[in-house]
Amino acid sequence: MIKRSQCSITASDVDNTVEACRRAIEAGEEWIRLDLKAAIGDADKIFDESIAVCREANVILTLVDDIDRVENRRVHGVHLSEYDENRLRETRERLGANAIIGVAVSRLDDVDEMAETTYLEQMLSKLRSLDIDYFSYDGEDYLVE
Repeated sequence: MIKRSQCSITASDVDNTVEACRRAIEAGEEWIRLDLKAAIGDADKIFDESIAVCREANVILTLVDDIDRVENRRVHGVHLSEYDENRLRETRERLGANAIIGVAVSRLDDVDEMAETTYLEQMLSKLRSLDIDYFSYDGEDYLVE
């Protein structure tokens, strides 16, 4: 499995969120995952200005859980915070083959390293069949190949 780094930004207000995007880009980030759930004020304005900053720098932008905004604004993709096969299928159908779709996969409690490896291999197989691009597990992002 190949790890892929994303910079996660939780939106606050327009100025702080856009500045966080700019700092991430200046630090060399090539992919930003934006979460608008805690946004103060106009979430659409925060999103639009973040889009502009990312597009100008040619940086990938994915939005957490907000399929409608992703579809309407045509950003790179969406990160779903909960694993649900039906929602993953529906998201791929809605956003199309070119959208980046990722999903958080829960950490298993009390498993040994071998069981965890087997679990990740099984999850990888499922995600391939669903045409999902990456998954997040235990704080790391992995490409589905």
